[in-house]
Amino acid sequence: MNITWKQGSSELWYNGIMIPCSCNVRNELNGLRGMHEITRTMPNGKPYMPRIFPIGTWKVGMPIPKYSAEMAPYFIPTNAFQVVPIWNTMLGSYTSMSDEMDKDEAYGLHFSEYKNTLGCIKIRNTVDLIELVHVIQDCFKRKDEVYVIVS
Repeated sequence: MNITWKQGSSELWYNGIMIPCSCNVRNELNGLRGMHEITRTMPNGKPYMPRIFPIGTWKVGMPIPKYSAEMAPYFIPTNAFQVVPIWNTMLGSYTSMSDEMDKDEAYGLHFSEYKNTLGCIKIRNTVDLIELVHVIQDCFKRKDEVYVIVS
């Protein structure tokens, strides 16, 4: 099964079904991230500014139950990643972009009580997320692969 999303779109599609979504990040490009709000790459923990879910075809993993305001009731993992610029920091604040790059991963799909994400695709309604989780679980039971295709 393929799940499709176009960067900047508020629609995620699978099996002819549309789900409202978003991928709002706060970073230096839009001026919405405070210089003291340091975010770190996963898994290396280097300071960077968040980026939206990367373009590509990404394999979906088994949904994981989550119980936080940032991710609940499930996180749908993918193998999506991108290489991002690392930032210099001092005294708990960003100072400037460095020449260093690092791999950032752990992009997925989830619901959140917050307006923004760190690059994941936010499913706007928990009911839609739960339905998508059931569809993905059924695919895995049949040994079908699931992909997120981002253009």
